[in-house]
Amino acid sequence: QLSENSGERRRVAGAWMNLGTVAGVQNRLEDARTNFQRCYDIARASGDRRLQAQAIDNLGLGEMMMENYELATTYFSRSLDLMRELGFQRGLANTLVNMGHVATALTDHEAARNQYRQGLAQAESIGNAPIMMECLAGLARIHPDPAQAAEVVGFILEQKATTGEARQIANETLSQHAATLDETARDAALERGKHLELVEVIATLT
Repeated sequence: QLSENSGERRRVAGAWMNLGTVAGVQNRLEDARTNFQRCYDIARASGDRRLQAQAIDNLGLGEMMMENYELATTYFSRSLDLMRELGFQRGLANTLVNMGHVATALTDHEAARNQYRQGLAQAESIGNAPIMMECLAGLARIHPDPAQAAEVVGFILEQKATTGEARQIANETLSQHAATLDETARDAALERGKHLELVEVIATLT
């Protein structure tokens, strides 16, 4: 049984959040959903509203992994509202990225582009390079020009701040353009991308 101490509750909630993330990476999706729900239940009991906002975002992540996109969107929207109310800038940027991923899965590219751009601007304003790279990867995935998308991928793969999630999206982007961009053109675009500046990449995508 948990102590009434709020610090202990936050610690345990964080542990369940981490376990949910690990389960998701291991494709144990039901376990991920269960662990995220436990995290939220404890976060709510703790009274820590920032932790609650993060936990709600993770509930959305769990539903997104299960391809329950409508429910995922509901959770992300709730999280977004709370993040804004609390002024939790990093959490806000992260939730915007997740909403972009859902819109992409639903092939609503206009909505996805809008969410990724908002997330990118938010992440840039606080200097969060990993979230910026994930936003750029999301934008590249839905970019209509295969060569330009590959250039952006070249840039993303060259950055130390690029997360595993962003790398996965970047590589998926190359795969989806394999039929329209031959290997020589792809490699040339990737090489060009390595030498781009961030401002040039953002201009390409936004």
